[in-house]
Amino acid sequence: MPLSADERAAIERVRIAANGKGHPYCEHDYNIHRWITAYGGDEEEAATVLKRHLNIREIMSLTTLPNSKSEDIDDEAEKYAPLTILGRNRMNDNKVLLFEHSGRIDLNGVVDNIRITRFLRMKFRTMERLQQRVQQEERRMDKQSGGVLIMDLEGLSFSTTLLSVLAGPYRILWGTLFEQYPQLIQQIIIVNAPKFVNLLYQTCIPFIPNDYRSKIIICAGDPRETLLQHIDECCLPVELGGGGSFEMTSSGEFEIYTHIQRPLHPYPKAAPLEVPLEKLTIPAGAFTTQQYKWNAGSLLEFYMQHDQEFTLFFFHADDDTKDTTAWREIYAGCERPALPQVDTWRWRVPHDG
Repeated sequence: MPLSADERAAIERVRIAANGKGHPYCEHDYNIHRWITAYGGDEEEAATVLKRHLNIREIMSLTTLPNSKSEDIDDEAEKYAPLTILGRNRMNDNKVLLFEHSGRIDLNGVVDNIRITRFLRMKFRTMERLQQRVQQEERRMDKQSGGVLIMDLEGLSFSTTLLSVLAGPYRILWGTLFEQYPQLIQQIIIVNAPKFVNLLYQTCIPFIPNDYRSKIIICAGDPRETLLQHIDECCLPVELGGGGSFEMTSSGEFEIYTHIQRPLHPYPKAAPLEVPLEKLTIPAGAFTTQQYKWNAGSLLEFYMQHDQEFTLFFFHADDDTKDTTAWREIYAGCERPALPQVDTWRWRVPHDG
């Protein structure tokens, strides 16, 4: 249903508090409504995290990311871990179907061979494409939309490394996306669940936001029967037991946005990078600050490898100051998983300081 007068008033208060007045992202009311909902109606907290997200949108050029083909995005990895945006869920609704054949993704190969910065940017691009699609649906029906994610676990085999992958890199990846795109995925339907699905659930549930947990549906039986409870048959691709197909895009009434992308397998071995690295030791629960003076426009190339998870931030200040209130985040900080490959990325310095 359309937003109520009280909800619109709350949206306006948060928009002003987050300095989002006039920002294209904040001009779409449902975007702000998602943040308010995700933080349980706490407008102050919602405004704080939204303000940071707006800064991250600028830092990462998220608005233009859906069409980006730059070298800092791992296009090749998308073929091995695709998340397909399909189309609408029902003729009389405005949710957006997503599909991931999770059980066929070479998780060990992904973890062993990706360079996390480029891989994560590829995932951000997918989320921005979903963001655009959801906004289209919200304008069409004037009610909140969101993704309905179908995760197909067919082919998933239990191994000693599976749980560590889920609790480590997978947790960090999805945790980062949930943090920056709250409420964008409205429902998760897991089909072809294996017998050990409860163990997987207990491993994953700690990093799934509380407001998402009630939206997870797990199906170990006939997936078609479960899917048709939430998706019209004409909107469900034939590969998933429905009557939809790619040719239906011309109907105008509903559409399958693209073909289902099957993950390639196995993930190719990464070429090793031999670079001398400066060693830093950071005790558990502690932090270190590395200070540099850089000039605007300088193109820097980073190389990084670590054997424990940690969080990296770049802050800027005009002067040499320890007053953290004068620091501004200029590179999107996030938790980074410990992965075998040396990560590398280029970054152009935006300011003198």
